Amino acid sequence: MSVLGFDGGLEGPAALARRHQGFAQLKEEVKAFLQEEGHEVLDFGTDSEEVADYPDFCAAAARAVSRSCSE
Repeated sequence: MSVLGFDGGLEGPAALARRHQGFAQLKEEVKAFLQEEGHEVLDFGTDSEEVADYPDFCAAAARAVSRSCSE
């Protein structure tokens, strides 16, 4: 077990999404970590601090997971 309890056992791309207010740096750090470990990352946003409808981003990530396109 390593960073945030992640043990590296992904079988598909990792799906990431976040709301506009906060955790931008954390999402980017998690994304970089996963990529450095050789994992594909699907980033569903947002990449902005502008007000956005975050359920759209989370729904896109959830759809990818439910379709077994990512974890």
